[in-house]
Amino acid sequence: MADDVGSTMSSLLKTDKCSPLIVYIVLVIVSGITLFNTNGLMKRMQNHKINNIFTMHAWYEIALLVVLGVVLFGLCQYNQQTLAWIVLFFPLALYVVKTLFVFNSVSSILRHVPPDMEMPNMPLPQGGPSPPQNSNHANGVTPTQQQVEGVRNALDERKASLQGQNSSMLSDLSPGMNPPLGGSPF
Repeated sequence: MADDVGSTMSSLLKTDKCSPLIVYIVLVIVSGITLFNTNGLMKRMQNHKINNIFTMHAWYEIALLVVLGVVLFGLCQYNQQTLAWIVLFFPLALYVVKTLFVFNSVSSILRHVPPDMEMPNMPLPQGGPSPPQNSNHANGVTPTQQQVEGVRNALDERKASLQGQNSSMLSDLSPGMNPPLGGSPF
């Protein structure tokens, strides 16, 4: 009986006997690699909800592949290659639909995966120079009235030139429109 099962399996894996089973094996390998890679990326998130989503996704994949494998194996045992190709077509169409819906959410989660950052083994600084001190505050010297007025005048001139640029840009963009009421919100 054991020799009978072994000979059946080896004869089914020949391309002339059941080529849909060969395509199914390739599909299983690609799905396994995808699940392994996704699991590694999802584990970096360290979030219980995301782990639950991945677990549900993985069990869905495994159940689909097992059911499909059993059906294809049964069809190939009875030499129903055409029917096996038709049965194999439906999961492939399902994968296209699933790619649009399920993997869209997985890819949006993967956008938030933190990158691998290796920390170099550098010693922490034990000492070093003190932070720079502002010389005005250290000596108790305050700016003169002339310096304060100079800075205020420079700021007012810059503000006026920016407002003039904004109004000229608005008039260039839409010559028939008036500028907004109240000026710039910034």
